[in-house]
Amino acid sequence: MVLQTALADASGPDADVANAMLTTVANAAIFGGGGFGEMVLGASGAGFFSLAALAIIVVVVVVVVVVVVVVAAAHVHGFVPG
Repeated sequence: MVLQTALADASGPDADVANAMLTTVANAAIFGGGGFGEMVLGASGAGFFSLAALAIIVVVVVVVVVVVVVVAAAHVHGFVPG
């Protein structure tokens, strides 16, 4: 909800287009995750799935830390509440 509000504020009269793009990206991410999971299960079997999940979790934690650092450094230039 916060991202939708920020997009609507930043896009002005094109808020509907920005919201549609956000929804499309979210759906594509869900599709990509399902496809990746299918490839891991199909190629390596269920025994490898826990190791793949651990690798994904490590990557996600690194990305979250980087995002938090970038957001903390750029809080001055972020979306203006409206």
